[in-house]
Amino acid sequence: MKICSIQQRFGRKTARTFATCGLMAGALLTSGFWSSPAWGESGNQNAFGAPVQTASYQTAKANGSKSIVHGDREYKVMTADGVPTAASASRVATVGSIPQSDPLGSVMQASCLSCGTNCGGSCGSSGFDGGYGGACSTGMCGSSYGGFGDSYGGGGFAGCGTPCDPYMFVMVEALYMQHQGDARPLIGQSFRSDDFDFEWGTRLTFGSVPDCVHGMEITYVGPFDWDLGMSGPLNPALNFAGTGGAMSTDSLLGPFFDDFTAVDEERVEYSAEFWSLEANKTLVGWEVAKVLFGGRYINYDESYRYSFSQPGAAGSFNSETDNSMYGLQIGLDMLFPVSCHGYMDFRGRAGGYLNFAESNVGGFKGVAGGATPTFQPFSDSDDSDIAGVFELGAGYRYDLGQMLSMRAGVEGWYVTGVANAEDQARQVISRGSFQSIDNDDDFFVFGFNFGAQIKY
Repeated sequence: MKICSIQQRFGRKTARTFATCGLMAGALLTSGFWSSPAWGESGNQNAFGAPVQTASYQTAKANGSKSIVHGDREYKVMTADGVPTAASASRVATVGSIPQSDPLGSVMQASCLSCGTNCGGSCGSSGFDGGYGGACSTGMCGSSYGGFGDSYGGGGFAGCGTPCDPYMFVMVEALYMQHQGDARPLIGQSFRSDDFDFEWGTRLTFGSVPDCVHGMEITYVGPFDWDLGMSGPLNPALNFAGTGGAMSTDSLLGPFFDDFTAVDEERVEYSAEFWSLEANKTLVGWEVAKVLFGGRYINYDESYRYSFSQPGAAGSFNSETDNSMYGLQIGLDMLFPVSCHGYMDFRGRAGGYLNFAESNVGGFKGVAGGATPTFQPFSDSDDSDIAGVFELGAGYRYDLGQMLSMRAGVEGWYVTGVANAEDQARQVISRGSFQSIDNDDDFFVFGFNFGAQIKY
C-alpha cells in the first residue's frame, strides 16, 4: 500500500540524515576544532573543559604580532585600543541616539540630521579619521547649519555630534495680543461696544543648560493692558428708580438710584490687565524637543465702570476683580527642520492653578446742590477655586549664525476659572447687594509674536 511505501521512504531519509550528522561531528572532533587557538582565544573551552592558549598564540602575543594562526590560515588581530569609537572620534554615528559622554565629561548629541540632502555633502564620508565627514564637520552643517544643536542652543556645537559645552541663552519676544470679548451697558441698551483692540506686551526668557540636556528657565510675560470705552444717548430717557426688581427694593441700590429718573446718556469703560512670572526645569532631548515643568504666578485684574447722567445729576456703577493664580505647569517645545537654516516650531503649555479672587462692587453719584459725591459699597467678597491656563503656538525660526536666531509666529491662550468684573456688576443689579463672588468665567487671548534668541 502507499502508506507502507511512504513509511519506508521516510525511514530511509531519516537514517541518512542521522548518518550525515554523525559523520560531520566526527570530522570536527578529529580536526581539533575544540582545541583550536582561535576558539581558545575567544574564551571557549576545549574537550577537557579548560581554555586553550597554543604556542603559536603565546608567541604572537609575546612578539606583539597582529595575527594568529589557525590550521593553515592566518587571521589578523585588532586590539580594543585600535577600534574607533564615538568617544575617541568625538562623533556620534547615528541620528537621534541617546546622548553620550566623552572622556572629558562633555555631552555629545547626534545632530547631523539631513546634512547629506539639505546642506550638501554627506555624513560619514570621511570616516572616523577625518571627522564625521563632508559638510557636517566643516561646511554648512558644521559651522553655519549646526543641526538642531546650534538652533536650539549649544555653545561650541561645531558639527556632527561634537561635545557640547554648557551654554546660556536670552530670548526676547514682542507679543501683539487681543483679549477676546466686549462690554455691554449695565442697565440701558443704547449701544454694544466694540471688541478689545490688540495690545503690545513682552515675553522675556532667561535660561541655562549646563550639560546640553538638563536646564532651567525663568520667563516673564506682560504687562498687557486691554481697554475699551463707548457711550451713547438714551432716547427716550430712562427712569432708573422705576425699573423695578432688585434695584427698587434693595436697601442700598434703591436709595442710590432714587435721584436718577430721567437718565439720557450712558457710557461703558472696561479694562483688563495681565502679567505672569514662571520658573521651569527643562529637559532637552535629541536637540529637537524640550520638555519643561515648573511653577507659575499669574495676575489678572479687570475693571468695569458704567456711567450715566441726566440734567443736574451723574453717577457711576463700578466693579473691580483681582485674580491671583498660583500653580504648576508642564510644557513642550519642538523643532522641525525645513531648510538648512529654517525650522518650524511648536509651543504648548498646560497648567493648573489655585485662584485667589476678590471682587468689589460699588458706586458714586453726584446731584446738583447735594452732598459731596462719596463711594457707596454694594458688595465685597473673595473666594478661592481651581483655574486652568492653556497655551498653543506655532512659528518659524531662522538661524543667522551660531549665536543669533529670529522667529515669528502665532499663539492663543485660554484661561478659565476667573472672576469677571462685568458679571459681578450684573449679579448685584439683578439680585441685590452683598452678592458672593462668581469666579467661574473664562476668556481667550489670540495674537502674534516676533522675537530673537541669543546664545552664549
